[in-house]
Amino acid sequence: MNHINSRLIPVILLIFIVSAIPGKSIADNKFPIIDSLLLSVDSSAHQKEVVQCYLSISSLADSLRDFRSIDIAENAVKHALASSSKELISAGRFNLAKVLMSKHFNAEAMDNLLLALELFKQLKDSAKTAQTYHLLATLNNSIKQYAPAKRYIKKSLEINSALGLFNEIAGNYHQSALIYKASKQYDSALVNFKRSKDMYARAGNQTYETASLIESAYIYQDLKQYDKALEFLFGSEILCINYNNFDHLAYVYRKIGIAYSQMQMYDSAEVYIRKSLALNTEIKSAIGISRSYFRLAELFTIQEDYSAAIEFLLKAYKTPHTPKNQFSILQYAEKLSEVYAKISDYENAYKYYMTFKSMSDSTAVNRNYADAALKNLQYEYRQEKAATAIDHKEKEIKMRNYIILFSVVFFIIILTAFYNYIRFRSRVRINNELENKVALRTQDLNKETAGHKLAKQKLSRLTDHLEIIREEERKNIAFEVHDELGQRLTAIKLYMFSYIKKSQSNDSKQDEKAGNILKLIDETIDTVGDISTALRPPILDSFGLAASIEWLAEDFQKKSGIVCDLDIDLSIETEEHNKVTIFRILQEALTNISRHSKASKVNIYFKKTDGYCQLTIEDNGIGIHPDKLKSTSSFGLFGMNQRAQSLGGKIVFSGNNSGGCTTTLTVPASRQDS
Repeated sequence: MNHINSRLIPVILLIFIVSAIPGKSIADNKFPIIDSLLLSVDSSAHQKEVVQCYLSISSLADSLRDFRSIDIAENAVKHALASSSKELISAGRFNLAKVLMSKHFNAEAMDNLLLALELFKQLKDSAKTAQTYHLLATLNNSIKQYAPAKRYIKKSLEINSALGLFNEIAGNYHQSALIYKASKQYDSALVNFKRSKDMYARAGNQTYETASLIESAYIYQDLKQYDKALEFLFGSEILCINYNNFDHLAYVYRKIGIAYSQMQMYDSAEVYIRKSLALNTEIKSAIGISRSYFRLAELFTIQEDYSAAIEFLLKAYKTPHTPKNQFSILQYAEKLSEVYAKISDYENAYKYYMTFKSMSDSTAVNRNYADAALKNLQYEYRQEKAATAIDHKEKEIKMRNYIILFSVVFFIIILTAFYNYIRFRSRVRINNELENKVALRTQDLNKETAGHKLAKQKLSRLTDHLEIIREEERKNIAFEVHDELGQRLTAIKLYMFSYIKKSQSNDSKQDEKAGNILKLIDETIDTVGDISTALRPPILDSFGLAASIEWLAEDFQKKSGIVCDLDIDLSIETEEHNKVTIFRILQEALTNISRHSKASKVNIYFKKTDGYCQLTIEDNGIGIHPDKLKSTSSFGLFGMNQRAQSLGGKIVFSGNNSGGCTTTLTVPASRQDS
């Protein structure tokens, strides 16, 4: 071995030793150690050893969540490119992609993985090619590109199967299951987790064998099948006990507790979380202890035992953590703020949220959420402080008033005994004060009345705005249902028809079933059309209000059997919002007639006079009782009245001489008229 290589051997050995040493005191010193290692890499040394050192240092820095890991990995690629060695370039690209993925720089990671893949293929390095395919699948899954993710993991599985690498095959199955889980294909996910569990068992990798069982349990928890979830978690418990894996066993106990909590079996949940706490304490796992405290705090928060929740959150918050686990402290600070806010202790809530805010800013975690929540908390904190100050001020004023009143009364009594004139003057003065107070109170009442009127106007405008938003949302949903769902059902019908035509079975029962399926698809397409039309009739946007009224009357007559006569001015044009509101009022009126009136005929008139549109609906039913018009539970009538007021119009309900009911809507033809 030459002199240059021997110089770099201690550097490489030191990197692996530092990476392997656990403990808080060592972890705190790893960052300056990284600086020392970087200074030890001689840029004039042999490129191969320099690249290897940079790769090792970047992995160490990445494990400590040090953003310099990207720069170090890029240095490795730079030196690899200078060496023109495909082996070094591919290794550098692969390592840089892993570091970029951990920092969520997905686009750059994808580019480097694809470059590394081409080089591994050229080098005919099957194992590395399979690893790269696996990493590409993982990256695509994280950005919700499920189709390429499935394609890449399939290629990785094919290569690893050919090489007979059981552990890697198990990993492929595990990643495939994660992809199916992310894309909501739970049955396929469960099948692949079963395969990965079996393969990990065959490879003797009990840690990931347990992980496959736990992931299966997560799926059943998402499906709210908690009994099945517990079955898999208890299976994980048995594995951990058999393999003496107490670190994982503590984790499993905590997950069992969470499952029981979701089932609202809080006593059982507390038992298992405390088991996790005891085991983590025994194995001296600081992060495990703090997570157990945190879960206990969540459990007591659900049960509204906030004092116990705060006690355990403070224990979790004060548990020592390594720099790698700083995210946990951030989470505990946020939860402490939330619980203190629940008991209106805004001072402590504000204090811990400021801690959360500063930490989230420094780590670029949840910054937008922190800003929004902090503003709300600051407002509540200021309000509480202001309320306290006002309370103190009011007490001061009351005390001062008592003293003044006592002095005045005493003074009046003394003067009354000696000077009747002064007593008379004193009474005049008191009467004047009372009159001033009455005048001031009258002014205050007038201001309050004006404030109520303004609030009512604002509420009316808000109702109008919400109605516009709701109508727009109905329109969007109708278009989505009609275009997306309708097209997909049509495509399914074409595929089914093509399949039936190709199969041409002589089995009459099969043909009958196929015909029933096509009939069911047609009925579903019709149902989709009905739903879309009910949400937002296309005719309203395409042909205007008059045509929409004709269509609505025809549809009402067809569905209810009640005869509709129309007298409509087809030339009436009105603004979009007015058009939609008038249509919805007519729709609600016809619905009320079909439900309650027992009518056999309805007359609808739509005219325009002097800048106003007038819609009249007459029926020959049983009429409406006056008490119904005043009832607060008549939401349909109330809603119609609110819609009319939002347009600056009015709606009147009245009875006919022959029975029945007449509804008359009068609104301005345009907002300018309103």
